[in-house]
Amino acid sequence: MIGLMVAAYAQGQAVVAESLAKVVERGDLAGLRTRLSSGANPNTSDTTPVKGWTPLMAAAYSGNAEAARILLDAGATLDAKTEFGRTALDVAVAGGKPQVAALLRSRGAKDTVPSAAQAPPSAATTAVAAPALPRPFFQPFMTKT
Repeated sequence: MIGLMVAAYAQGQAVVAESLAKVVERGDLAGLRTRLSSGANPNTSDTTPVKGWTPLMAAAYSGNAEAARILLDAGATLDAKTEFGRTALDVAVAGGKPQVAALLRSRGAKDTVPSAAQAPPSAATTAVAAPALPRPFFQPFMTKT
């Protein structure tokens, strides 16, 4: 009997130890709700893929608007930033996740990275347009602003 209780406790500890961001990345909404109702902090940051990565950023990256709504209802901070100064809205916009971006804006998130239309033209862009080069998705998040 004691062995079963120890095993159950150890299994529970492993479940609690998994970050909320990882739960969101897996799309486990039931697990997310369970952890939040058990007192997990929706603003706990992770270090993967960058320092300061929050569960809300993971929802924005994955395009999971329902997970984002659950996190916001639980008190997730809209303006939390990664070590590179990027917010969940920045992640949603850069990743082409319009549903999550719209949700975040409806809750008060403000754009922090100017779009190409808002940015002033530079000498390099006004002379001759260079061909578009493929780039890794995280490149915009690894540039300090």
